[in-house]
Amino acid sequence: MNVKKNSLQEKLKNYEFTYVPSPIKKGKDDIEAMSIIQGQYQDFIVTKTGYLLSMIEISGLNLDLLNPEEQADVFDDYNAFLIATLNEGTGKQQYIDRTTTVNLNSYVLYWKKRYLTVKEQQNQLPKEEQAQLTPLLNLIASYVHYYQELMNSKDMTTKQHLLILSQKIKDKTFTSLEFAKQELNEQIRGITKALNDTLNEYDIHANQLSGAEYKQVLQSMINYTGD
Repeated sequence: MNVKKNSLQEKLKNYEFTYVPSPIKKGKDDIEAMSIIQGQYQDFIVTKTGYLLSMIEISGLNLDLLNPEEQADVFDDYNAFLIATLNEGTGKQQYIDRTTTVNLNSYVLYWKKRYLTVKEQQNQLPKEEQAQLTPLLNLIASYVHYYQELMNSKDMTTKQHLLILSQKIKDKTFTSLEFAKQELNEQIRGITKALNDTLNEYDIHANQLSGAEYKQVLQSMINYTGD
């Protein structure tokens, strides 16, 4: 009987999260070795330490459009939200306020599509009339070049406001993973609703990032130089 009990205990140990992050060895460890990320599950990130993570992005607000009293009200309301909601329940939360480059892909894509549309219109004209659309094509091409250069230079930046929510996963079973997902989804719904209700008058919104968007944020935050 004791043999069976010991065997069961050994099997259960295989499902425990035992990973402990170690100090980073500069120039020796690769990104995978340094990262605590195990993988992605739906729109969530699973860590090697046994947590399920989700990220909420909070839209920005142009404070220059507000007077000093209105600015103070925004900060007071947001601080009240943080005090009232964060670190509640069984999960952990982290707030990140970072500077990131503006994503201009949509602008570049728009003008590329516009160029192709005008180019097609030009090709449908009689040959002697096609030159009429050349100035317009050159203008559109200049927009494509401008936005591409601006994006590549990373000179245009914006503030990104993020809330990272986490939920402990009991063990490495699918049942525990699903339970943690349900608990985390409840956190997300509660905090998102509370934030939207609190800052609704300032036209600020909170939305959960998809798994792909979450990975884009993580990728942009990685410092490959190790500094």
